[in-house]
Amino acid sequence: MSSPDAEPTKESVRPLSRLEQLLGQQVDFRSAFGAHVTEKDMTRWAEEIKNADIIFVEGVGWGSEQEQSMQEISAGERNPDSVRFNQYDGYRTRFHSLIHETGKAVFFLDIEDTNPLSAEGREMVKTHTEFRKFILSLRVPLDKAVAEYDALIRDFGALNAKREAHILSVIENRLQEAIEKHPELKEKKPLKVLSLFGIAHTDIAHALHSEHPSVKMLLPYSPMTMSPHVELLRKRIWGKEVTEDEKILGFFDFISSSFLPGLNLKGLDREESSSRMSISRAIFNTVPLQDLKHAYALMVDGKVQEGHRFLLERIAPIIKKLKEDAGL
Repeated sequence: MSSPDAEPTKESVRPLSRLEQLLGQQVDFRSAFGAHVTEKDMTRWAEEIKNADIIFVEGVGWGSEQEQSMQEISAGERNPDSVRFNQYDGYRTRFHSLIHETGKAVFFLDIEDTNPLSAEGREMVKTHTEFRKFILSLRVPLDKAVAEYDALIRDFGALNAKREAHILSVIENRLQEAIEKHPELKEKKPLKVLSLFGIAHTDIAHALHSEHPSVKMLLPYSPMTMSPHVELLRKRIWGKEVTEDEKILGFFDFISSSFLPGLNLKGLDREESSSRMSISRAIFNTVPLQDLKHAYALMVDGKVQEGHRFLLERIAPIIKKLKEDAGL
């Protein structure tokens, strides 16, 4: 399924928005959304980062020391690979290399470590990781597994809706703080602001548009294709209803690291998570749902290799076709 997102509006001659009136200057606000795992996921935004004056990044549970370290990297006072993260190391490390010695104003725009939502989010991520890892080995029947998965994503979606509301509530203060710490930015006409978020959070740009009509949404691809799990999560964040088939496909996508057989995607995924989402969507849109259910039944019956072989026979032609279409 292609993303319904579109650029909120094109820039045109207009009066200052409420946000610009608050800051006292014209603002060119670009909000980029995409996968955030690999180095190439971040490299895609290299030119936008180069052109920006202020850069906001997401980071659930960020603290002042973490933000200071990021700012020291920008100032050239710290090596870009001196800060490590438990998650998304490639993505974060690449960002640090892109801002190193640029002197750019870099700040987090997310729920901070003192916010109760931060601890709640960490526990949810831990639960999701354990679910992915053990659901097959626990031999949970499909209907029960899907129900547990949907409950997890429903709660995660509700938490992320609160998270996005928090982000929107603090963005003006964070912008003012950035200008206070970098007074030279008051002379920028326009002031170029860039925010970097995961693809699930595009509603932030739509909400920003009501306060800043020229905000520009940036996506890795147009049209943007979501994997079944990401699409389901987005719907849960937005409070939309989902079908039973969407829940099942989202579940299979969510556990794909153990559910799908090893596939040779060299050259096809371009080491970009957004490309991998497109591949995932192609697989789950093409393989009949009954075949996916049959493979799962084999695996929970202890016949994991047989289940993988069954799926590989059905997925291999899809991958072959994708590679042919890509000229590989």
